[in-house]
Amino acid sequence: MFLSLNFPIADFRGVRQDRAGRLALPAWGAADPRATFARGFGQIHMRAKSGVGYIGENYFADCQKFIRYPELKFISPLATAPDKVLMYPVYRRFFFDGDFCGRYELGFRLNGPTIDHINTIAEMRGHLVRYDAVAIANQTLKTDLELHLLDGRVQQDEAWKTRELLRDGYLLSSTKNSALSEYDITDVGSKYVGVGSPFLVIRSTPQTPLSEVKHRRQIFNSDGLSAFVLSSGASSQGFDTLLIDSSEQWNDETAQERLARIVYTQLRVILFGYQFYLSSAANGNLSSRPMLERAISGLVNRIQTLTPIIKDEADERTCRTMRELLKSLDLNPEAIAREIEQTLRTGFLRRALGKVFGFINSKTDVAIEAAASTITEKVFEGRL
Repeated sequence: MFLSLNFPIADFRGVRQDRAGRLALPAWGAADPRATFARGFGQIHMRAKSGVGYIGENYFADCQKFIRYPELKFISPLATAPDKVLMYPVYRRFFFDGDFCGRYELGFRLNGPTIDHINTIAEMRGHLVRYDAVAIANQTLKTDLELHLLDGRVQQDEAWKTRELLRDGYLLSSTKNSALSEYDITDVGSKYVGVGSPFLVIRSTPQTPLSEVKHRRQIFNSDGLSAFVLSSGASSQGFDTLLIDSSEQWNDETAQERLARIVYTQLRVILFGYQFYLSSAANGNLSSRPMLERAISGLVNRIQTLTPIIKDEADERTCRTMRELLKSLDLNPEAIAREIEQTLRTGFLRRALGKVFGFINSKTDVAIEAAASTITEKVFEGRL
């Protein structure tokens, strides 16, 4: 079982003439980032040279210097027994589109040998094994993170409670040293930079059969792709987890599964960025439709130009198939931008939003998730 914990980031400092001190390098969004590391985070890696994890971008920054785990994480994933399984980290990454939206992405896996042992013992005893997706999501979102900020702060908290610290870490990393004394990160953060509520993507396989999830909303259930959203219960944001129930094995993510995961993840990031724009001090400085179209066109282009991992034939086939799928879907960035504007109505958002450090409340979280699910479904049905 693979788990991807995501924190969306919105950064509108670019609307200011002085960019509020935002660094020009790394050149996020360009074909070449023109840098080898992101300050306070870690090294920048090119996708083609790294086979670790389910990589959805051509390059990314490691975050192992900033985001650390204070202890090994064992979770109780079973609905049918109290066994504990190690949930081990696969990667800690940061990516920004160079315009206004980005994300932290933390990858985990459940320990395969332990799962195999549980399944073998259960088969010998004639017991039924079922994994509890809600419990797994809840425990993942409550994983302890230890954050090491460039201003010397070291703070620890459950993942879903760390948005303000993640925002400050990003601001300290992406602001010129000479500008840090001029621009207060709390003031700039509240007006121009925000980190949204975390959301989780889980890929389950035949080795981890699931128990019934009562409160769920199906997104896909055809053409070899089964996916639904559920609530972890870790916070009050409603559906915060996308679960892809795969019929393939551990390392055999299909092109359709990967495309669904990437599209859903990045749509949620773009939707958060758009919401933050509507509620922030940057409002009025740029037109929203071109901004959305630019972000969506960038997403499509990055998927189309995803560079296969060197000497990995399976990954090369997957990248090629994703390009073919995108071509057959014939996505229209203008139509998707219009759908986002219609789904996230400005009037609703302005009534629902608070402005405390630019973070969104539970009503808006629900609207963003619903929009991401609906638009992803329409994309795969060829209606956008």
